[in-house]
Amino acid sequence: MLGKECSILQCNKFYKKLQIKDLEKRVASMMPIYNYIIKELKKLRIKTVIDIGCGTGDFLSVCRDNGILGYGFDFSSVAIEICRDHYKLDNVWIGDALDKENYKDEYDSYLAIEVLEHIMQDLDMIRNIRLGFLFIFSLPNWIGNDSHVRCFKSDDQIKARYDKVVDIKNVMRFRANQNQERRVVISTTKIQVKQNES
Repeated sequence: MLGKECSILQCNKFYKKLQIKDLEKRVASMMPIYNYIIKELKKLRIKTVIDIGCGTGDFLSVCRDNGILGYGFDFSSVAIEICRDHYKLDNVWIGDALDKENYKDEYDSYLAIEVLEHIMQDLDMIRNIRLGFLFIFSLPNWIGNDSHVRCFKSDDQIKARYDKVVDIKNVMRFRANQNQERRVVISTTKIQVKQNES
């Protein structure tokens, strides 16, 4: 059963309970995906990225370690506090993924790692991204918790949903655990909003 969007209060509560060991475990489980994205960014000579819904800043820290200037925002003030305190990230702020103000600066690439499945208005969020720019996003293929508002079991389902707002270049799959669940990473995607969309 699909869940509903997480409120700011619920997200802050989740992040307040997060222990550093939990954070390190999550980062370790995401490293194959992070490494793949970094490889793609370097291949495309990306210098700056914005991480939409950056959470605790795990990926932004990986960007910094790889010489990519990362910016990020999340609607959880507690997550942003972890970004600043744990990872010593300065280019992060509290912001809503649907607020156009968070997209006003220029970046070479836009990222949404494990974010779109949490947002009811995911297509509206993508419309905030500058036309023709690289957009990399990842989605799990399972219902992970009460805050997943959608779940994709196939590449075709992902394409059916997002073809309206992006030009999908490549889909890579990563095994998440021994139960055959996997994360799907959509990469090297250029935004090309199609007109007359419902």
